[in-house]
Amino acid sequence: MKQIFFVAMLLAAWNLFAADAGGEQWHSTTLSDATIKNIQDAKYRYLHCISKETEKRLDSKMDSRAATDLILKQCEQPLTNIRQVFKQEKVPDGIADLYLKKTRTQTARKVLEQMMYSAASR
Repeated sequence: MKQIFFVAMLLAAWNLFAADAGGEQWHSTTLSDATIKNIQDAKYRYLHCISKETEKRLDSKMDSRAATDLILKQCEQPLTNIRQVFKQEKVPDGIADLYLKKTRTQTARKVLEQMMYSAASR
């Protein structure tokens, strides 16, 4: 009997928690189309820099990880330009940091993959 009562109380508590969590709904972005375009333009410039630096170092005899690190350091300035666009629009720093971290991580993975393919083909 105690087990049935415990399960019923657990289900009731879970149901109550689910009702409270419903208030935390996602809301669409409040950024203007111009701001989104500025962010996309800044990200394009960053990726263009990454592409140019990667092309320069594809044939180098450097370790793939060291070359990737060097490429990312060379293109740090265009990445900080993205932060400036976020600051102009008064986007909270936490959100800007997450976006920049995601962008940097995805780019690093792709560059490292490209450098490893290049090293393997030599």
